[in-house]
Amino acid sequence: MESGELSREVFMSEIKKLTEDIVNRTQEKMTELADRVFEDLHATCPDCQGNALKQTDGSYECKESECKFKLNKYIASHEITPDQAKALLEEGRIGPFESFKNRFGQAFTAELALEQGARGGWKPQFIFEGDEEREEEAKNLSDDQLLTEAELPDGTVVKVYETDRAYICPDMAANKQKGGTRLGKEILKKELPKDQVIKLFTEGKTEVIEGFISKKGRPFRAHLLLDKSTGKLGWEFPPRAKKKAAKKKAAKAKSSESEKE
Repeated sequence: MESGELSREVFMSEIKKLTEDIVNRTQEKMTELADRVFEDLHATCPDCQGNALKQTDGSYECKESECKFKLNKYIASHEITPDQAKALLEEGRIGPFESFKNRFGQAFTAELALEQGARGGWKPQFIFEGDEEREEEAKNLSDDQLLTEAELPDGTVVKVYETDRAYICPDMAANKQKGGTRLGKEILKKELPKDQVIKLFTEGKTEVIEGFISKKGRPFRAHLLLDKSTGKLGWEFPPRAKKKAAKKKAAKAKSSESEKE
């Protein structure tokens, strides 16, 4: 069209045909996928002990009419193949796999375990390197490692222990099966003062701690926060000090006004 070989009408007509062709091929592919018949997965359902699961393009579902068990075929961008699904259902654990991706598209490595929740439902859980060691560490705590006690929102008093590498409160947080709440002794290259750790577990917030180093290598200061109902950690940043340059500029302007008077 730029060289004048095609008129605008012919050019737009060709674009329209190309667009229609792409749409038609996409619809045909979607219809093909929707109509595709998958083989049943012959494995034991962990919920009802049925011996077969229906396979669709996105999941493995128990074939028993009254059973609602379903396992997604894609977990964190990793496709669970029929062989992997069978192993997960019957052995409870597969992996590790290097093809998982987080919500930022970053790859990570983990094993996958099928665990039963408090309400009876089954859910895949990631198992990272070191998780089992931390669970074992939480099981072998003794009274001589006791650091302090903390009160949960419901009034329950729980114990906080100190180990060589961390502070652990086994009875804090929803996922107590994995050792409760664990706080490493060092966070972002800063060793946490013990008095501030006690303050964190008992009051839910530390004083401002200096010397944290961000992932970009920048030092910063912050409060550490602890939600004692979930065991989740958070940050609270103090107000930034005003820049000295701004103060000097204001002082200079004031001096100039005085000279004019």
